[in-house]
Amino acid sequence: MKTNERSRLDGNCRIIINMEAPEECRIALLENGRLEAFDIETFSHTQTRGNLYKGRIVRIEPSLRAAFVDIGLSRNAYLPLDDIHPEYYGYSEDRKRIHEFLKKDQDILVQIVKEETHLKGSAVTTYLSIPARYLVLMPGTAQVGVSRKIEDEEERQRLKQILRSCKLPEGVGLIARTVAEGVPKVEIRKDLRYLVRLWSNLRKKAQSAQVPALIYRDRDLVTRFLRDYLTSDVREILVDRQEVYDNIKAFLRIIAPRQVATVRLYQGDVPIFSHFDLEAKIDQVYQSTVSLRSGGYIVIEPTEALVSIDVNSGKSIRERGIEETALKTNLEAAEEIARQLRLRDLGGIIIVDFIDMRNRTNRQQVERHMRKCLKRDRARTEIARISRFGVLELVRQKIRSPVQLGSYCSCPYCHGRGVVRSVEAIALADLRKISAYLADGREKNQGRLVLEASPRVVSYLLNRKRSELCNIEKNFGIEIRVEVNPELG
Repeated sequence: MKTNERSRLDGNCRIIINMEAPEECRIALLENGRLEAFDIETFSHTQTRGNLYKGRIVRIEPSLRAAFVDIGLSRNAYLPLDDIHPEYYGYSEDRKRIHEFLKKDQDILVQIVKEETHLKGSAVTTYLSIPARYLVLMPGTAQVGVSRKIEDEEERQRLKQILRSCKLPEGVGLIARTVAEGVPKVEIRKDLRYLVRLWSNLRKKAQSAQVPALIYRDRDLVTRFLRDYLTSDVREILVDRQEVYDNIKAFLRIIAPRQVATVRLYQGDVPIFSHFDLEAKIDQVYQSTVSLRSGGYIVIEPTEALVSIDVNSGKSIRERGIEETALKTNLEAAEEIARQLRLRDLGGIIIVDFIDMRNRTNRQQVERHMRKCLKRDRARTEIARISRFGVLELVRQKIRSPVQLGSYCSCPYCHGRGVVRSVEAIALADLRKISAYLADGREKNQGRLVLEASPRVVSYLLNRKRSELCNIEKNFGIEIRVEVNPELG
Protein backbone atom coordinates (compact mmCIF):
# COMPACT_ATOMS: atom_id res chain seq x y z
CA MET A 1 0.00 0.00 0.00
CA LYS A 2 1.38 3.42 -0.92
CA THR A 3 1.13 5.92 1.93
CA ASN A 4 1.61 9.60 1.12
CA GLU A 5 -1.06 11.20 3.25
CA ARG A 6 -1.18 11.32 7.02
CA SER A 7 -4.01 9.50 8.70
CA ARG A 8 -6.58 11.82 10.20
CA LEU A 9 -7.67 9.75 13.15
CA ASP A 10 -8.38 11.65 16.35
CA GLY A 11 -6.78 10.33 19.55
CA ASN A 12 -4.63 7.84 17.62
CA CYS A 13 -1.24 6.27 18.30
CA ARG A 14 1.27 5.41 15.60
CA ILE A 15 4.44 3.36 15.61
CA ILE A 16 6.90 4.64 13.00
CA ILE A 17 9.78 2.34 12.00
CA ASN A 18 12.73 3.68 10.01
CA MET A 19 15.05 0.97 8.61
CA GLU A 20 15.90 2.47 5.24
CA ALA A 21 19.62 2.37 6.09
CA PRO A 22 20.87 -1.14 6.96
CA GLU A 23 23.30 0.22 9.58
CA GLU A 24 20.60 1.79 11.76
CA CYS A 25 17.12 1.02 13.08
CA ARG A 26 14.99 3.78 14.63
CA ILE A 27 11.50 3.40 16.09
CA ALA A 28 9.17 6.05 17.49
CA LEU A 29 5.78 5.98 19.19
CA LEU A 30 3.57 8.98 18.45
CA GLU A 31 0.48 9.86 20.45
CA ASN A 32 -1.54 12.62 18.81
CA GLY A 33 1.62 13.80 17.07
CA ARG A 34 3.64 13.90 20.30
CA LEU A 35 6.78 11.73 20.65
CA GLU A 36 6.22 9.41 23.62
CA ALA A 37 8.81 6.66 23.05
CA PHE A 38 11.94 6.37 20.95
CA ASP A 39 14.66 3.79 20.51
CA ILE A 40 17.63 3.34 18.22
CA GLU A 41 20.02 0.51 17.48
CA THR A 42 23.09 0.59 15.25
CA PHE A 43 25.57 -2.01 14.10
CA SER A 44 28.18 -0.38 16.35
CA HIS A 45 25.98 -0.69 19.45
CA THR A 46 23.38 -3.41 20.01
CA GLN A 47 21.56 -4.09 23.25
CA THR A 48 22.92 -6.80 25.55
CA ARG A 49 20.53 -6.22 28.46
CA GLY A 50 18.35 -9.29 28.89
CA ASN A 51 20.86 -11.66 27.27
CA LEU A 52 21.69 -14.92 29.07
CA TYR A 53 25.29 -16.10 29.28
CA LYS A 54 27.01 -19.18 30.60
CA GLY A 55 29.96 -17.65 32.41
CA ARG A 56 32.75 -18.57 34.76
CA ILE A 57 33.60 -16.97 38.10
CA VAL A 58 37.09 -15.48 37.83
CA ARG A 59 37.26 -13.59 41.13
CA ILE A 60 35.35 -13.41 44.40
CA GLU A 61 35.57 -10.21 46.46
CA PRO A 62 34.06 -10.72 49.96
CA SER A 63 34.78 -7.07 50.86
CA LEU A 64 32.60 -5.92 47.92
CA ARG A 65 30.10 -8.75 48.44
CA ALA A 66 30.43 -9.48 44.75
CA ALA A 67 31.92 -11.88 42.24
CA PHE A 68 33.33 -11.12 38.81
CA VAL A 69 32.25 -13.37 35.95
CA ASP A 70 33.80 -13.90 32.52
CA ILE A 71 30.91 -13.91 30.04
CA GLY A 72 32.96 -13.27 26.91
CA LEU A 73 32.54 -9.48 26.71
CA SER A 74 35.31 -6.88 26.87
CA ARG A 75 35.00 -6.57 30.68
CA ASN A 76 34.19 -9.12 33.36
CA ALA A 77 30.60 -8.84 34.60
CA TYR A 78 29.79 -7.67 38.14
CA LEU A 79 27.62 -10.13 40.11
CA PRO A 80 26.47 -9.01 43.60
CA LEU A 81 26.43 -11.95 46.01
CA ASP A 82 22.84 -11.08 46.93
CA ASP A 83 21.89 -11.79 43.30
CA ILE A 84 23.16 -15.36 43.42
CA HIS A 85 20.45 -18.03 43.55
CA PRO A 86 20.68 -20.47 46.51
CA GLU A 87 21.27 -23.44 44.18
CA TYR A 88 24.81 -22.14 43.63
CA TYR A 89 25.72 -22.20 47.34
CA GLY A 90 23.76 -25.20 48.58
CA TYR A 91 20.78 -23.28 50.02
CA SER A 92 22.86 -22.25 53.05
CA GLU A 93 20.84 -20.23 55.58
CA ASP A 94 23.80 -17.99 56.37
CA ARG A 95 23.80 -15.63 53.38
CA LYS A 96 26.73 -13.68 54.85
CA ARG A 97 28.97 -16.68 54.09
CA ILE A 98 27.90 -17.13 50.47
CA HIS A 99 31.43 -16.35 49.27
CA GLU A 100 32.73 -19.41 51.14
CA PHE A 101 30.55 -21.75 49.10
CA LEU A 102 31.44 -20.26 45.71
CA LYS A 103 34.56 -21.35 43.89
CA LYS A 104 36.83 -19.72 41.36
CA ASP A 105 36.32 -21.18 37.85
CA GLN A 106 32.78 -22.26 38.80
CA ASP A 107 30.34 -22.18 35.87
CA ILE A 108 27.28 -19.99 36.35
CA LEU A 109 24.26 -18.95 34.26
CA VAL A 110 23.67 -15.18 34.42
CA GLN A 111 21.54 -12.50 32.78
CA ILE A 112 22.60 -8.92 32.07
CA VAL A 113 20.49 -6.39 33.98
CA LYS A 114 22.67 -3.34 33.30
CA GLU A 115 24.82 -2.89 30.21
CA GLU A 116 28.51 -2.20 30.41
CA THR A 117 29.85 1.33 30.04
CA HIS A 118 33.25 2.75 29.13
CA LEU A 119 34.11 2.60 32.84
CA LYS A 120 32.32 -0.47 34.20
CA GLY A 121 31.46 -3.99 33.13
CA SER A 122 27.92 -5.32 32.87
CA ALA A 123 25.88 -5.96 36.00
CA VAL A 124 24.39 -9.46 36.03
CA THR A 125 22.11 -11.64 38.13
CA THR A 126 21.36 -15.36 38.43
CA TYR A 127 17.66 -14.61 38.97
CA LEU A 128 16.58 -14.96 35.36
CA SER A 129 13.53 -13.46 33.66
CA ILE A 130 12.43 -14.24 30.10
CA PRO A 131 9.69 -11.97 28.68
CA ALA A 132 7.02 -12.77 26.15
CA ARG A 133 4.01 -10.76 25.00
CA TYR A 134 1.84 -11.13 28.12
CA LEU A 135 4.01 -13.03 30.61
CA VAL A 136 7.49 -13.06 32.11
CA LEU A 137 8.93 -16.47 33.00
CA MET A 138 11.17 -16.49 36.08
CA PRO A 139 13.19 -19.70 36.49
CA GLY A 140 14.26 -20.26 40.09
CA THR A 141 11.44 -18.17 41.59
CA ALA A 142 8.45 -20.41 42.32
CA GLN A 143 5.77 -17.76 42.66
CA VAL A 144 3.22 -16.00 40.48
CA GLY A 145 2.35 -12.30 40.40
CA VAL A 146 0.72 -9.49 38.47
CA SER A 147 2.27 -6.21 37.32
CA ARG A 148 1.78 -3.45 39.88
CA LYS A 149 0.68 -1.13 37.09
CA ILE A 150 -2.56 -3.12 36.79
CA GLU A 151 -4.56 -1.37 39.52
CA ASP A 152 -8.05 -2.86 39.04
CA GLU A 153 -8.36 -5.41 41.86
CA GLU A 154 -10.90 -7.57 40.04
CA GLU A 155 -8.62 -7.85 37.00
CA ARG A 156 -5.63 -8.64 39.23
CA GLN A 157 -7.51 -11.51 40.84
CA ARG A 158 -8.62 -12.83 37.43
CA LEU A 159 -5.03 -12.90 36.18
CA LYS A 160 -3.76 -14.52 39.38
CA GLN A 161 -6.34 -17.29 39.06
CA ILE A 162 -5.29 -17.91 35.45
CA LEU A 163 -1.62 -18.10 36.43
CA ARG A 164 -2.29 -20.42 39.38
CA SER A 165 -4.26 -22.77 37.15
CA CYS A 166 -1.31 -23.10 34.73
CA LYS A 167 0.98 -26.12 34.99
CA LEU A 168 4.50 -24.82 35.46
CA PRO A 169 7.83 -26.65 35.56
CA GLU A 170 9.15 -27.10 39.09
CA GLY A 171 10.85 -24.01 40.52
CA VAL A 172 9.58 -21.67 37.81
CA GLY A 173 7.53 -18.52 38.47
CA LEU A 174 5.37 -16.22 36.35
CA ILE A 175 4.44 -12.56 36.23
CA ALA A 176 1.59 -11.14 34.15
CA ARG A 177 2.74 -8.03 32.31
CA THR A 178 0.74 -4.81 32.13
CA VAL A 179 -0.42 -5.59 28.57
CA ALA A 180 -2.07 -8.79 29.90
CA GLU A 181 -4.92 -6.69 31.29
CA GLY A 182 -8.17 -7.87 29.70
CA VAL A 183 -6.47 -10.56 27.61
CA PRO A 184 -8.41 -13.85 27.28
CA LYS A 185 -7.20 -16.94 29.13
CA VAL A 186 -6.44 -18.81 25.90
CA GLU A 187 -3.95 -16.15 24.75
CA ILE A 188 -2.16 -16.16 28.10
CA ARG A 189 -1.87 -19.95 28.02
CA LYS A 190 -0.45 -19.78 24.48
CA ASP A 191 2.17 -17.33 25.72
CA LEU A 192 3.06 -19.69 28.56
CA ARG A 193 3.52 -22.68 26.25
CA TYR A 194 5.97 -20.67 24.16
CA LEU A 195 7.97 -19.64 27.25
CA VAL A 196 8.11 -23.19 28.68
CA ARG A 197 9.40 -24.56 25.36
CA LEU A 198 11.96 -21.76 25.14
CA TRP A 199 13.23 -22.34 28.69
CA SER A 200 13.54 -26.08 28.09
CA ASN A 201 15.66 -25.45 24.98
CA LEU A 202 17.81 -22.89 26.81
CA ARG A 203 18.56 -25.32 29.64
CA LYS A 204 19.73 -27.96 27.17
CA LYS A 205 21.89 -25.41 25.35
CA ALA A 206 23.44 -24.19 28.62
CA GLN A 207 24.38 -27.72 29.69
CA SER A 208 26.36 -28.44 26.52
CA ALA A 209 27.82 -24.97 25.81
CA GLN A 210 31.49 -24.17 26.34
CA VAL A 211 32.27 -21.27 28.69
CA PRO A 212 31.91 -18.35 28.00
CA ALA A 213 28.85 -18.63 25.77
CA LEU A 214 25.81 -16.59 24.77
CA ILE A 215 22.81 -18.78 25.60
CA TYR A 216 19.95 -16.44 24.75
CA ARG A 217 19.77 -13.12 22.95
CA ASP A 218 16.69 -10.95 23.39
CA ARG A 219 14.66 -10.23 20.27
CA ASP A 220 15.66 -7.58 17.70
CA LEU A 221 14.70 -3.96 18.35
CA VAL A 222 11.54 -4.00 16.21
CA THR A 223 10.15 -7.09 17.93
CA ARG A 224 11.05 -5.81 21.41
CA PHE A 225 9.41 -2.46 20.72
CA LEU A 226 6.20 -4.05 19.46
CA ARG A 227 6.19 -6.50 22.36
CA ASP A 228 6.45 -3.65 24.88
CA TYR A 229 4.42 -0.84 23.27
CA LEU A 230 1.82 -2.44 21.01
CA THR A 231 -1.64 -1.94 22.51
CA SER A 232 -5.18 -1.63 21.18
CA ASP A 233 -4.62 2.16 21.05
CA VAL A 234 -2.11 1.76 18.20
CA ARG A 235 -4.06 2.43 15.00
CA GLU A 236 -1.16 2.37 12.56
CA ILE A 237 2.29 0.79 12.22
CA LEU A 238 4.31 2.35 9.41
CA VAL A 239 7.58 0.88 8.14
CA ASP A 240 9.74 1.92 5.20
CA ARG A 241 11.36 -1.42 4.30
CA GLN A 242 9.63 -4.34 2.57
CA GLU A 243 11.51 -7.11 4.40
CA VAL A 244 10.75 -5.64 7.83
CA TYR A 245 7.13 -5.04 6.78
CA ASP A 246 6.75 -8.76 5.96
CA ASN A 247 8.42 -9.82 9.23
CA ILE A 248 6.16 -7.57 11.32
CA LYS A 249 3.02 -8.96 9.69
CA ALA A 250 4.21 -12.52 10.35
CA PHE A 251 5.00 -11.64 13.98
CA LEU A 252 1.63 -9.97 14.54
CA ARG A 253 -0.24 -12.96 13.10
CA ILE A 254 1.13 -14.86 16.11
CA ILE A 255 0.82 -12.35 18.95
CA ALA A 256 -1.93 -9.94 17.81
CA PRO A 257 -3.85 -11.16 14.74
CA ARG A 258 -6.41 -8.37 15.02
CA GLN A 259 -3.73 -5.74 14.45
CA VAL A 260 -2.15 -7.20 11.32
CA ALA A 261 -4.29 -4.80 9.27
CA THR A 262 -2.68 -1.79 11.00
CA VAL A 263 0.70 -2.46 9.35
CA ARG A 264 1.43 -0.21 6.36
CA LEU A 265 4.40 -0.05 4.01
CA TYR A 266 5.52 3.56 3.61
CA GLN A 267 6.62 4.38 0.05
CA GLY A 268 6.59 8.16 0.06
CA ASP A 269 9.37 10.25 -1.51
CA VAL A 270 10.02 12.14 1.73
CA PRO A 271 11.92 10.07 4.39
CA ILE A 272 9.44 8.56 6.80
CA PHE A 273 10.66 10.39 9.93
CA SER A 274 10.71 13.71 8.07
CA HIS A 275 7.16 13.06 6.84
CA PHE A 276 5.97 12.96 10.45
CA ASP A 277 8.22 15.86 11.60
CA LEU A 278 10.16 13.50 13.85
CA GLU A 279 13.74 14.56 13.11
CA ALA A 280 13.53 17.80 15.12
CA LYS A 281 11.73 16.01 17.96
CA ILE A 282 14.42 13.34 18.12
CA ASP A 283 17.20 15.93 18.01
CA GLN A 284 15.62 17.45 21.12
CA VAL A 285 16.16 14.17 22.98
CA TYR A 286 19.92 14.71 22.69
CA GLN A 287 19.83 18.32 23.95
CA SER A 288 20.30 19.36 27.57
CA THR A 289 17.69 22.15 27.45
CA VAL A 290 14.00 21.38 26.87
CA SER A 291 11.55 24.24 26.35
CA LEU A 292 8.09 24.29 27.95
CA ARG A 293 4.96 25.67 26.29
CA SER A 294 4.52 28.32 28.99
CA GLY A 295 7.92 29.86 28.22
CA GLY A 296 9.84 28.07 30.97
CA TYR A 297 12.46 25.39 30.38
CA ILE A 298 14.25 22.50 32.07
CA VAL A 299 17.95 21.65 31.94
CA ILE A 300 18.93 17.96 32.14
CA GLU A 301 22.52 17.12 33.07
CA PRO A 302 23.44 13.41 33.50
CA THR A 303 26.62 12.75 35.51
CA GLU A 304 28.40 9.62 36.67
CA ALA A 305 26.74 9.77 40.11
CA LEU A 306 23.25 11.11 39.34
CA VAL A 307 21.04 13.05 36.95
CA SER A 308 20.33 16.68 37.84
CA ILE A 309 17.28 18.47 36.41
CA ASP A 310 16.80 22.19 36.91
CA VAL A 311 13.43 23.89 36.34
CA ASN A 312 13.43 27.55 35.27
CA SER A 313 10.52 29.92 34.72
CA GLY A 314 12.20 31.69 31.78
CA LYS A 315 9.58 33.83 30.01
CA SER A 316 6.68 32.30 31.94
CA ILE A 317 5.27 35.47 33.57
CA ARG A 318 1.60 35.31 32.61
CA GLU A 319 0.25 34.49 36.08
CA ARG A 320 -0.76 37.10 38.67
CA GLY A 321 2.00 36.38 41.18
CA ILE A 322 5.32 34.62 41.68
CA GLU A 323 3.73 31.68 43.54
CA GLU A 324 1.18 31.03 40.78
CA THR A 325 3.85 31.30 38.11
CA ALA A 326 6.04 28.81 40.01
CA LEU A 327 3.14 26.37 40.45
CA LYS A 328 2.09 26.45 36.79
CA THR A 329 5.67 26.07 35.54
CA ASN A 330 6.43 23.25 37.98
CA LEU A 331 3.29 21.31 37.01
CA GLU A 332 4.16 21.60 33.33
CA ALA A 333 7.79 20.70 34.07
CA ALA A 334 6.75 17.58 36.04
CA GLU A 335 4.88 16.23 33.02
CA GLU A 336 7.76 16.98 30.66
CA ILE A 337 10.35 15.52 33.06
CA ALA A 338 8.43 12.23 33.26
CA ARG A 339 8.32 12.13 29.44
CA GLN A 340 12.03 12.91 29.08
CA LEU A 341 12.96 10.19 31.58
CA ARG A 342 11.16 7.69 29.36
CA LEU A 343 12.58 9.02 26.09
CA ARG A 344 16.17 9.18 27.33
CA ASP A 345 15.88 6.21 29.72
CA LEU A 346 17.62 8.11 32.49
CA GLY A 347 18.13 5.87 35.51
CA GLY A 348 19.61 5.81 38.99
CA ILE A 349 19.34 8.78 41.34
CA ILE A 350 17.55 11.78 39.81
CA ILE A 351 17.45 15.18 41.50
CA VAL A 352 14.84 17.72 40.36
CA ASP A 353 15.29 21.33 41.46
CA PHE A 354 11.81 22.81 41.10
CA ILE A 355 11.11 26.55 41.32
CA ASP A 356 10.67 27.46 45.00
CA MET A 357 7.09 27.43 46.26
CA ARG A 358 6.24 28.72 49.72
CA ASN A 359 2.76 27.22 49.84
CA ARG A 360 2.85 23.64 51.16
CA THR A 361 -0.36 22.76 49.31
CA ASN A 362 1.27 23.76 46.03
CA ARG A 363 4.30 21.56 46.73
CA GLN A 364 2.02 18.60 47.46
CA GLN A 365 0.10 19.25 44.23
CA VAL A 366 3.34 19.09 42.24
CA GLU A 367 4.31 15.85 44.02
CA ARG A 368 0.96 14.22 43.20
CA HIS A 369 1.18 15.34 39.58
CA MET A 370 4.71 13.96 39.29
CA ARG A 371 3.57 10.58 40.64
CA LYS A 372 0.63 10.55 38.23
CA CYS A 373 2.87 11.27 35.23
CA LEU A 374 5.36 8.58 36.27
CA LYS A 375 2.63 5.92 36.25
CA ARG A 376 2.99 5.70 32.47
CA ASP A 377 6.62 4.66 32.86
CA ARG A 378 7.47 1.00 32.26
CA ALA A 379 10.44 1.37 34.59
CA ARG A 380 10.08 1.10 38.37
CA THR A 381 10.36 4.43 40.16
CA GLU A 382 10.48 5.55 43.78
CA ILE A 383 9.77 9.18 44.55
CA ALA A 384 10.37 11.23 47.71
CA ARG A 385 8.75 14.45 48.90
CA ILE A 386 9.82 17.93 47.81
CA SER A 387 12.25 19.19 50.44
CA ARG A 388 12.17 22.65 52.02
CA PHE A 389 14.83 23.62 49.47
CA GLY A 390 12.47 22.82 46.57
CA VAL A 391 14.37 19.65 45.62
CA LEU A 392 12.65 16.37 44.75
CA GLU A 393 14.57 13.09 44.71
CA LEU A 394 13.55 9.98 42.82
CA VAL A 395 15.13 6.70 41.79
CA ARG A 396 14.35 5.13 38.42
CA GLN A 397 15.15 1.71 37.05
CA LYS A 398 17.29 1.77 33.92
CA ILE A 399 15.76 -0.27 31.10
CA ARG A 400 18.21 0.16 28.23
CA SER A 401 21.37 2.00 27.21
CA PRO A 402 21.15 5.79 26.81
CA VAL A 403 19.95 6.72 23.32
CA GLN A 404 23.14 8.75 22.77
CA LEU A 405 25.28 5.60 22.67
CA GLY A 406 23.87 4.62 19.29
CA SER A 407 24.65 7.96 17.61
CA TYR A 408 27.26 9.85 19.65
CA CYS A 409 30.79 9.31 20.93
CA SER A 410 32.86 11.28 23.43
CA CYS A 411 34.66 14.33 22.08
CA PRO A 412 38.38 13.47 21.63
CA TYR A 413 39.38 16.99 22.70
CA CYS A 414 37.32 17.59 25.84
CA HIS A 415 36.79 13.87 26.64
CA GLY A 416 33.12 14.39 27.28
CA ARG A 417 33.45 17.33 29.70
CA GLY A 418 31.90 19.83 27.28
CA VAL A 419 34.67 22.43 27.69
CA VAL A 420 38.28 22.78 26.50
CA ARG A 421 41.13 24.91 27.80
CA SER A 422 41.55 28.30 26.21
CA VAL A 423 44.32 28.96 23.69
CA GLU A 424 46.08 31.22 26.19
CA ALA A 425 45.98 28.62 28.96
CA ILE A 426 47.32 25.86 26.68
CA ALA A 427 50.13 28.09 25.38
CA LEU A 428 51.25 29.09 28.88
CA ALA A 429 51.07 25.46 30.04
CA ASP A 430 53.25 24.43 27.09
CA LEU A 431 55.86 27.05 28.00
CA ARG A 432 55.93 25.80 31.59
CA LYS A 433 56.31 22.20 30.41
CA ILE A 434 59.21 23.15 28.12
CA SER A 435 61.01 24.97 30.94
CA ALA A 436 60.48 22.09 33.38
CA TYR A 437 61.56 19.54 30.80
CA LEU A 438 64.78 21.38 29.96
CA ALA A 439 65.56 22.20 33.59
CA ASP A 440 65.40 18.48 34.32
CA GLY A 441 68.39 18.05 32.00
CA ARG A 442 66.80 15.57 29.62
CA GLU A 443 67.87 17.54 26.49
CA LYS A 444 71.56 18.04 27.32
CA ASN A 445 72.88 16.09 24.37
CA GLN A 446 70.41 17.39 21.81
CA GLY A 447 70.43 20.80 20.20
CA ARG A 448 66.78 21.03 19.23
CA LEU A 449 63.36 20.54 20.79
CA VAL A 450 60.11 20.25 18.78
CA LEU A 451 56.77 21.34 20.24
CA GLU A 452 53.63 20.19 18.42
CA ALA A 453 50.41 22.12 19.02
CA SER A 454 47.12 23.05 17.38
CA PRO A 455 47.14 25.80 14.70
CA ARG A 456 45.66 28.40 17.08
CA VAL A 457 48.15 27.64 19.86
CA VAL A 458 51.08 27.75 17.42
CA SER A 459 49.90 31.13 16.16
CA TYR A 460 49.58 32.44 19.73
CA LEU A 461 53.06 31.23 20.73
CA LEU A 462 54.82 32.64 17.65
CA ASN A 463 53.00 35.98 17.66
CA ARG A 464 52.39 36.68 21.36
CA LYS A 465 55.04 34.62 23.18
CA ARG A 466 58.00 34.72 20.83
CA SER A 467 60.13 36.64 23.34
CA GLU A 468 59.47 34.00 26.04
CA LEU A 469 60.50 31.26 23.60
CA CYS A 470 63.71 33.17 22.74
CA ASN A 471 64.58 33.57 26.43
CA ILE A 472 64.16 29.82 27.01
CA GLU A 473 66.38 29.07 23.99
CA LYS A 474 69.03 31.50 25.31
CA ASN A 475 68.92 30.19 28.89
CA PHE A 476 69.21 26.52 27.91
CA GLY A 477 71.24 26.85 24.72
CA ILE A 478 68.75 24.96 22.59
CA GLU A 479 66.67 25.58 19.46
CA ILE A 480 62.90 25.27 19.94
CA ARG A 481 60.76 24.55 16.90
CA VAL A 482 56.98 25.01 17.12
CA GLU A 483 55.06 22.90 14.58
CA VAL A 484 51.38 22.56 13.72
CA ASN A 485 49.63 19.25 14.45
CA PRO A 486 46.05 19.45 13.09
CA GLU A 487 45.02 16.38 15.11
CA LEU A 488 45.43 18.40 18.32
CA GLY A 489 42.39 20.50 17.39
